[in-house]
This record gives sequence, structure tokens and C-alpha cells, in this order.
Amino acid sequence: MADASNLDVAEMVVRRSRRYQQITADERRAVDSRCADFMDEDMDEEIDIAAIDNYEVEDVENRTYQPAEESDAETEGYVELNEDTDDDDDAEEENDGQKRNESYYIGKDGTQWSKKAPPTSRTRNHNVVNFTRKKTGPTGNIHDPYTIIRSIMTQEIIHLVLRETNRKGREVTAAWNLANPTKKKEWKPVTVKEFDAFVAILLYAGLTRTNNEPAMELWGATRCPIYKAALSYDRFMYIEQFIRFDNGNTRQQRVINSKTAAIDDIWQMLQYNLAAAYTPQETLTVDEQLFPYRGRTRFTQYIPSEPAKYGLKVWWLCDSQSYYPVKGMIYSGKLPNQRREINQGQNVVQDLVHKYLDAGRTIYADNFFTTLDFARILMRRKTAYVGTVRYNKTFIPQEFKKNPKGTINSTLFGFNEGDIALCSYVPKKIKW
Repeated sequence: MADASNLDVAEMVVRRSRRYQQITADERRAVDSRCADFMDEDMDEEIDIAAIDNYEVEDVENRTYQPAEESDAETEGYVELNEDTDDDDDAEEENDGQKRNESYYIGKDGTQWSKKAPPTSRTRNHNVVNFTRKKTGPTGNIHDPYTIIRSIMTQEIIHLVLRETNRKGREVTAAWNLANPTKKKEWKPVTVKEFDAFVAILLYAGLTRTNNEPAMELWGATRCPIYKAALSYDRFMYIEQFIRFDNGNTRQQRVINSKTAAIDDIWQMLQYNLAAAYTPQETLTVDEQLFPYRGRTRFTQYIPSEPAKYGLKVWWLCDSQSYYPVKGMIYSGKLPNQRREINQGQNVVQDLVHKYLDAGRTIYADNFFTTLDFARILMRRKTAYVGTVRYNKTFIPQEFKKNPKGTINSTLFGFNEGDIALCSYVPKKIKW
């Protein structure tokens, strides 16, 4: 019989080997069984403990190592154990990968989207409306078109415009009289009544889609008499020439930090009035608008995809049901020496909607504003988000991207963190 002490040491070395610690429980039981059988067999020589030590050290680097003193049968047993262990480890890794692939879609950045929809439960916090729907809509004593206009175009705004318009008119008139002492002119101050008529003409021209026609033609004999009844053509052009919204003498100092310095004061007042006059309902929409304009400003934008191409770009937050503009932001571009803004769309939406968070509302936006991190932020603020997303985002799995061979009208869903869903839809091809 083999020396019992040597056999005990051999079993201990095998148990403490690194390879033994890495194999599965079933494989360990197989090794223990072989050790027990080995102890019961008659052997003509003692076990070479050094060989077992070598097996412990070298097995990790050379899995086909065979101790020199072992018999062929014993060597085959060890080699077979090592090969089975390696194959089982690889098989387990492959099975784990297959299970992950079967259960999840994986984005380029590693984001996992579960193929299985989360279990239905009570209504999520971001879908619970925390305000009274009956109190949405116009606020205060607003019940007809006149009160609506007066709630937005308040007396403060009118007085600001009249003050700066008359200031500009007096300065220009004084400069003319100084240069032409024999042909002096007198500035006639613009009144509140004239300013109301001026705004009414602009609104009516926009309503009848005649705002792009030459102004002189609107006062023609065959045109609508409302223009002549409201204001004379010469007076209208006079107001249009001198209308101002800030003090031009101090603008050079303010324009250093703001390209929109010429209209900052009246814009801030307008934003306050818009928010105060209306309480939005549970669904809000964020989008951009380009006001056609080819005049000289520091913030005129060129967008070739828009019909007008040139104009003033404004981001709006609107009530999705009534289309009321709750808040707006003018895009003025970068200031000198200013770095390019990162996640601009996300920052814009955050600035627009921060007042209406934590109330169970839903925000709708297009792919310029949509990011996965922003959706998570809104979820934590009890606000839902619905929007399209650009296909080059790294969190989108390959299966969700455009596939020319996709089945028409097929839909693919992925779920992240139980609250965020990603949907890919294959529409019917449009023949142009």
C-alpha cells in the first residue's frame, strides 16, 4: 500500500491547487473520488510529491502537463479532467453570452435593453398628474381677444416701446435740424392709440397672409379698407422706421455679453406675461421655429432646410393641445471665444421645462433634444418624455437601426431600467 502520509499530502496539494479552485462543484467531486480510489489501490512506489507540486504550479500555463512518475491510466485521467474543465468553462461562458443575447439587446456603449416588458404594476410616478386639470388654461380675467392681447402686450411693454421709439425719433430729428437749419422738422410723438393700430395692422396682415407684400399695395384702392381706417400709410412707415425696444446709447456695453441686447428687456417681459396668462395642461411640446427675417441683426440664423432659410431662431415650449406658447428661448449663436456647447438640445429642454417638472406632465420633442440620460433625469423628476432619437446614438442596439430588409409595419421593443422603452418601427416605403 502507498504511504498514507504521502497520500494525505497529495490530496491536500490537489485541493489547494489553483486549478482545483477554478473548477465546478461536480468536477471537484470527481477529483475527490479519484483521490479516494487512488488511496485504496496497491502501488509499488511512493507518490512523487514534487510532481504534484509541479502540477499545481505549471497546470495554469500548460494544461497538457503530465507528471513523469504517473502511469498511463492516471495520466489520461488528469489530462481528461483538464480538457473537460476547459471545455466546460468555455461552454458556460458561451451559454451565459447566449442567455444575455436571448434576453437583451446590447447598445454600442454596453447599454442593455431587455426584450421582455416589465411586469405591469401600479401607475408610475411620472404618469401621476399632481395638479388640478380644471385649473389649466387661461388665468385671471381673460375671456375675449382684447383681454388676451392686453394680458400679453401689457401697459409696461407699450410704455417701454413708446419711450424708446420717441427717444430715437427726437434724436434723429434733432440731428437733421442741426445739419439742415433751413429745413427743420418736428417729431410727432407716437401715442398709445397709434401703437395699438400699428400692432393691429401687423396682426391682420399676418392673418390674411399679406405680410410679405409691399406695404404700399395694402393701402391701395382695391384692398381691404381696414388699413386706411386704422392708420395712414405715411404714419405707419414712420413708426416702422423709428420703432425701438431699448436705449441705443447704452447698447454697445450690453451687446458684449448678449447678442440680443436690443430686445432683451421686452423679451423678458413677454416671457413673464406668457407664463402668467396661461397654465399648461399635462402634455407639452418642445420644438424650434424660424421667423423669416433678412434684416441686420447679430443673431440672424441660416437654416437651409427651412423654407425661409434666413431668420430668427426660437425654441418654444407649447401646450400640446391648445398650441399656446408657454415659454421661448432665442438662439443667438456663440459669443466670441465661447466653446461649442455640449448636449445643447438637452440643455434647452431643461431650461424650458424646469418650472413644470414634478407634476406628472409629459414632454414631447424631436431627435435634436433626445438623450437617454435626459430621459432618466426627467423620470426622477416625475416627468415622462416621448421623443424620436437619432440613429447614431451609442445606446441604440444594432437591431433597432435602419434595416432595408426589415419587415414592413414590424415593431421592435427594448426596455431599460423598467421605466424607459425604446421602439423601432419599419414604415411602408414612400414612392416619390
